[in-house]
Amino acid sequence: MPKTNLTQYFLLPKLKLVKSEHYGRFRKLHCESLCASTSCKLCEHPKVHIHQYLYREVKDTVMRGKIHLLRIKFKRFRCPNCKATFNEELDGILPHKQTTERMQREIYWACENFADLKKVRKHTTCGSKTIYKKYYHQLKLKQKMREQTPWPKTIGIDEHAFTRNKKRGHRDFVTLIVDYNNSRPKELLPTRNSVELQEMLRHIPGRENVKNITMDLSGTYRSFAKSFFPNASIVADHFHVVRLLHPAINRRRKQITGDKRKHPLRKLLLKNGTKLELFQRKAIYRWLEQYPELKEIYLAKEALHRLYRCRGYKRARSSLINLMDWLASTKIDELKRLRKTL
Repeated sequence: MPKTNLTQYFLLPKLKLVKSEHYGRFRKLHCESLCASTSCKLCEHPKVHIHQYLYREVKDTVMRGKIHLLRIKFKRFRCPNCKATFNEELDGILPHKQTTERMQREIYWACENFADLKKVRKHTTCGSKTIYKKYYHQLKLKQKMREQTPWPKTIGIDEHAFTRNKKRGHRDFVTLIVDYNNSRPKELLPTRNSVELQEMLRHIPGRENVKNITMDLSGTYRSFAKSFFPNASIVADHFHVVRLLHPAINRRRKQITGDKRKHPLRKLLLKNGTKLELFQRKAIYRWLEQYPELKEIYLAKEALHRLYRCRGYKRARSSLINLMDWLASTKIDELKRLRKTL
């Protein structure tokens, strides 16, 4: 491999490879800085003189199983105006540090992927104290980066049961906010209160950029979204809309078959009809002929699935109008509530 390509592959920017040594797992790279003269840090005098040359040895990243050690020859400058002396800055290496920024990121990667600290020590040849220090430093940088990342165009809001409160006997919930643009979680907050959510999220910039919010039918989240994201349109997640009829189907099915969660009809009745085999659909419809109310609720659930399968605004509009007209003629309370919700 040519020396220029080798330098670009192994070394940090503005470093020139002089020679390379190998012993064990280590590859020692002797290099020197290519940085030109700089201005004085104190008085900003444009021309400074080279006072002396110094050597610095730092631990670089792991490449192909080899630990890279950089022995760098760098310059110490002296200002002719204020007589101050200072070292030149090396890209990728902070002052007074014995590891490069690449090595710190390598330690973070090892801590995230290896099962225990012993494997991390073996991979990086660093001590436990150094590993802990660099890992938590990288975590703080990740946290800062995440907090300063502005809101995306489309987000999703949902709640998740976290743990059961032993004192009060109810479940505690957390609020999960998802970044749909990048398909990953954005924030996880230990509350569902609208005021508390606004206080916890106020530090994130760019909330006026949010245009779409996908969420369930919760009134709490709806009021929070309207006040905190003024330019956003609220979209009900289709999973929660279709799920509105599941309690009614389960309640009537229990009256017929008994309260058995493992009953085979339970999953068949709740599942999307298009995902069932032909013989399963025929068996369900034959069984539903005996129970007219349950059949009507089941047909309404399938009509909701058909509505969400529509492609095109006109077809979806026509399907929704037909569904609303059909629900207006029903006498079942659950279907009347569904029409009001829609």
